[in-house]
Amino acid sequence: RFFWKATGLTVMLLMVSMGTVLNGQVLINEICASNSQVISDPDHGEYADWIELYNADNVTWNLKGFYLTDNLGNPEKWQISTDLIINPGEFAIVWADGLDSANHASFKLSAVSEEVGLYNANLTRIDSLVFGLQSRDISYGRSPDGSSNWAFYSTPTPGTANTTTAFSDIVYDVPTFSMRGGFYNGTQTVEISSQFGGTVRYTRDGSEPDGSSSIASGPITVSATTILRARVFRTGMIPGPIKTHSYFIDVNSIDEALPVVSIASDPYNFWDADSGIYVQSFKPEWEVPVNVELFENNGMDRA
Repeated sequence: RFFWKATGLTVMLLMVSMGTVLNGQVLINEICASNSQVISDPDHGEYADWIELYNADNVTWNLKGFYLTDNLGNPEKWQISTDLIINPGEFAIVWADGLDSANHASFKLSAVSEEVGLYNANLTRIDSLVFGLQSRDISYGRSPDGSSNWAFYSTPTPGTANTTTAFSDIVYDVPTFSMRGGFYNGTQTVEISSQFGGTVRYTRDGSEPDGSSSIASGPITVSATTILRARVFRTGMIPGPIKTHSYFIDVNSIDEALPVVSIASDPYNFWDADSGIYVQSFKPEWEVPVNVELFENNGMDRA
């Protein structure tokens, strides 16, 4: 009754938050709607969307008979049919993979926008969440656990406390390069900028730019074959997508019989003593992130 002057949407969100604080013994604590390598489920070994539940109560809860849904207008969409016991202060993972078995829900999460609701066996809403655009391998969770404040995590914590760095938002802007990657004669000058503000940082060795990488504050001289990777940084936000351009200096691609492929990745993905895929005594099945550019025989960048 204290929110009559708020908009309808604000009223709804405030009422949800109030219900969470007063009645939410078990809460939706963290979600990942685009999980490609954060964690695989132990039953099928697949990287599926997931929902983390947190017991903020001081008693143990068994969620058998409770409902989870991705449609608040259809609270009975999926019922937990087996024991799902959560002790005080502990967590449980439900896989939103559409498999409809045990702790595998009958629905999947959309990374574009989605809603998630938790209901008890009497179809009383225990907790709910409405979220917008999500990014790959970045989770959205309470900060700290059980609170009404939500944040993004570049290091998700499925099944454990949300203690990694929390970010208020995600940067979606990509930097602009003054010239495309390709084959060039002689030294070139490249400028990298952001049309929407923020700080652009870049690397030359194939690694992903981080907060300690060089700032693109002026022209960058490229006098030898170089891979430039850049992204936009803003304070308190997860950095934006990485843009990559490969520059081949004094290399003639026209005489080559096949197109040229440039693959860029952090050097440690290949050569690190513990995690490098090329230096292990066995054939690893690990996947590592790479950027791929295809150059036709005339030197034009096609990817």
